[in-house]
This record gives sequence, structure tokens and C-alpha cells, in this order.
Amino acid sequence: MAAFAANANPHVHGEGTLQVLQASNDWQFVLQLPATDVLGFEHKPASAAELSQFEKAENTLSNFKDIFSIDANCSVVDTTMEAPWQEALEQESVEHKAEHHRADEYNEHEEHGHHDEQEEHKKEVKHATHSDFRVAYLLTCESPISKVEISGFELWPSVSMLRATWITQTNQQAFIIKATEPSFEIK
Repeated sequence: MAAFAANANPHVHGEGTLQVLQASNDWQFVLQLPATDVLGFEHKPASAAELSQFEKAENTLSNFKDIFSIDANCSVVDTTMEAPWQEALEQESVEHKAEHHRADEYNEHEEHGHHDEQEEHKKEVKHATHSDFRVAYLLTCESPISKVEISGFELWPSVSMLRATWITQTNQQAFIIKATEPSFEIK
């Protein structure tokens, strides 16, 4: 089973995509949501509050049971996330810690460019692009899944719908899941 299913849908605020794929006892759920709907902004976190919100979103998205309820006995065996700015934020954290370590070693922690760094972050924020969170959950199930409820709509009130598809070994369907009707059946 591919890590992520192909997705040709455009980036639309307020809308996400969901793909549910079955291969024998393995099931994969692939959820994609615009960053602005998950975070309330669509730029690399530029403040401590935005960074905290980003980390909270990653933690929530990492937990399948926070977003989905299913009617089968399944175990989540793997979760893979593509979060916007993830690599850049991790690299900045490593560089920032190293910078502080060097400054502490040489007792030169006074004004070593923090104001310049903050101004640079503000400039980067103005050049935001469309960004998405994309998460794939791999489950192993004792029996087939036949009903899915999405509780994630409560977490992201600006998401009004998901363009969804499910593909099993015997059938497939494409449909729209609305926040007002957050469940669907797999037949």
C-alpha cells in the first residue's frame, strides 16, 4: 500500500480530502487539510503562540482516535505526517539551540541578533503560500470497517466538507462528507 494515495484536488480553504483504502486486513486513511483551517493561519509560525498552536495541531493529527471513530476492532500501526514548515522549524530549533549553546560557552549572550531574527520572521510571514497538513494512518483490522464517523470537524470549525473516496477490495465510491453529516458507510 502506498504511503500516500494520489490526490489531484486543488487547495481550497474550508475543504479537505479523505481517502480510505483497503488491502486485505490493512486499511489506510489519508486526510489532507489546509493549514489555515487547522491553525488559523497559513504561514510558518512566527511567534511562540503560533508555534505552540502548530505543535498542538501536530499532536492532535497524530492521534487517529481524536479524529475518527470506526465500527471495527483495529490497531493503528503507523502514522505518517507531512506538516507544512516541519523541516524548516526543526532545523531552526537545532540552529537556535546551537547558537545559544555557543553564546553561553563564550558568555556573549547579550544581543546576538535576536531582533534581526524576529524582523526576518515577520518578512517571511508576509510571503505565505498555500500549505496543507497531510496525514496517513495505517491500520490493521480484525474485521472490515463498515462505518466511519469524523469527529475532527469539531476540532476545525472552518472545515465545512471533505471530498472523500473509499476503495475496498470489492467496491469504491466518491462522495462529499459535510460537517453537518460527519459519518459514512463503506459497503
